[in-house]
Amino acid sequence: MTPLNERQYYQLFLNLLEAQGYAVVPMENDVLKVVKSSAAKVEPLPLVGEGSDNYAGDEMVTKVVPVRNVSVRELAPILRQMIDSAGSGNVVNYDPSNVIMLTGRASVVERLTEVIQRVDHAGNRTEEVIPLDNASASEIARVLESLTKNSGENQPATLKSQIVADERTNSVIVSGDPATRDKMRRLIRRLDSEMERSGNSQVSISNTAKPKIWSMY
Repeated sequence: MTPLNERQYYQLFLNLLEAQGYAVVPMENDVLKVVKSSAAKVEPLPLVGEGSDNYAGDEMVTKVVPVRNVSVRELAPILRQMIDSAGSGNVVNYDPSNVIMLTGRASVVERLTEVIQRVDHAGNRTEEVIPLDNASASEIARVLESLTKNSGENQPATLKSQIVADERTNSVIVSGDPATRDKMRRLIRRLDSEMERSGNSQVSISNTAKPKIWSMY
């Protein structure tokens, strides 16, 4: 049996304390303060940054995570459910800077950080300008809004695409995740081509056909 090293012994110590409802708060001068797990979140905990290897186990820490593509107000309740199931910790969202402050055991905080980063990446919203040759930008935007509204897709508000008509350049500006923008681009080009063949500036699609058309792209 391989003997435990100093780090492993310390993590074992923390695990035993956790099983009894206690947590360790690192203080100055390498002093360790043992407190009730429920009270640890109000202690002056170490502030950790990205890629910190000093705290990766059951130590109580605080971390500030910036979020760029989704609203922290919508994300925070989900994280609170996850941290509550972990036994102790806290999630605070600061809307003006769109950041989330996590407090809890280092291993839990790192896991929540990974969740935040994956959700934030999925919500990556880039704008794309798509010029039209035949159709009216306002008409295409109206059709796209109608299709997405009736597509039956149940997405959070932060992940839904946005469609804006720029009549000055006769272009449609689409923002959203890469997959949605690709679908929009193909649909716009198809509608633009159809209008050239028909010579009609108006598009009429029945409500029953809208989900089917949307799913084709």
